[in-house]
Amino acid sequence: MFELQRQSIKQGHQFMQQSMDAQKQLPRVMEDAIDSSRSVQQTGLTASRSLAKGMVEMMQASIPSEQPYIDDETDAEERQHAAFESLHQALDDQFEAVEEISDQSWEALESQLEENTDAFVEFVDQSSSFTEESVTAFVESLEDVQSDVEEMEFGVETGDPVGTTRMDTDVDDEEMA
Repeated sequence: MFELQRQSIKQGHQFMQQSMDAQKQLPRVMEDAIDSSRSVQQTGLTASRSLAKGMVEMMQASIPSEQPYIDDETDAEERQHAAFESLHQALDDQFEAVEEISDQSWEALESQLEENTDAFVEFVDQSSSFTEESVTAFVESLEDVQSDVEEMEFGVETGDPVGTTRMDTDVDDEEMA
């Protein structure tokens, strides 16, 4: 019985140790997930930027320059060109600002993960150490109990069946009668 308990405790301890080792890998998994998410977001931003630029270019191409919508025909083509150049520049500026904010956010997230990774791994190591000490103490106390049980002598007389007393025998005799 004691040996089965020890084996069960050791198996539970091994499972706990494997679980804690897996937890140590969590920051690396999160780092990989952040890298993947960042890459997906950057791809999305690049696609959005290309789409927006394409739409502006399509709009520019669809407006005939020889038929200006401004009364003064001499400056019409130049103003139209300047307006689309301004729109292109505004579009570029806005996407650059979004990319800069995005980069800053990802860098802050990565920095926090790096800072907290060491603390997390230390916490898991301390928890693992505490668990190891607790299991060792429990197994030692179980061994002490086993030793005490093996050394105990039961005050059983050889004539009485194990686990009965004279009173039990009397009760049985009365019930039988």
